[in-house]
Amino acid sequence: MKQFLDMIYLNYIRFRIYYSKSPNDIIKILKNISYINGCNNSDEIITFLIRCFVLYPLTEYEMRKFSIWEQEYNNEGGITNFATFTVWLSIIESVNINLKLL
Repeated sequence: MKQFLDMIYLNYIRFRIYYSKSPNDIIKILKNISYINGCNNSDEIITFLIRCFVLYPLTEYEMRKFSIWEQEYNNEGGITNFATFTVWLSIIESVNINLKLL
């Protein structure tokens, strides 16, 4: 039952990522992941996102959108930089994992 609920939650997070319109949406998603899963550090959040992106891969358009956000907020510092960088690292690692699975 827990595994089924985990899959539903991963699908829900993936749905929210798909419909994100700005880095503020990503900040809200990361806060939700941290609250629901009890992730206390960036390593746990990144691991969760990688799992999500391996099961539900991003489209090319989404990857482009996150790449632009990461470049735009790269040297800004603060939570926006953290959020965009965290998601971008997760995307890169999930692409590497998916390539290994092929």
